[in-house]
Amino acid sequence: MIIIGLHDLIYPTRFVHTKDVESLRALQASSQVNPQTNPKGGLLEQIAWFDFHDDSELTLCSYAKANGIGFAIRVRDVVEFLSGAYFLPKYLLVDSSPKVYQTLADEYLLDSKVLCVIGGSSQIEECALQGIDGVVFAHLLQLES
Repeated sequence: MIIIGLHDLIYPTRFVHTKDVESLRALQASSQVNPQTNPKGGLLEQIAWFDFHDDSELTLCSYAKANGIGFAIRVRDVVEFLSGAYFLPKYLLVDSSPKVYQTLADEYLLDSKVLCVIGGSSQIEECALQGIDGVVFAHLLQLES
């Protein structure tokens, strides 16, 4: 199970909220020139993320896929989930009903991992017992839990 945000040395990841292609380009350039390091050791993976509904023209999805940028899409419903999966994001972020989305990911053999956005460590066990690919703490996405 992927657990992002419980400890700096476990899946060290920095999520960068992105709203336009210029932000994706900047993230890509900075990652190539100056890879981020974790203050506690090792490299810090940088993942661009955005809400699927904010990418109505699918510009961000298309650019990230075409340029091999590690990215995550937060989805609100099954249609967004399945549509977003086409672009092969590293992660599909869900706020609720993670089992529904995990079942779809398993049924359709999606390459993307399903991460449930959680507010605290007490939710890890519940997600683990449901067979969810992983969790990410809301504070890493700059979200209120």
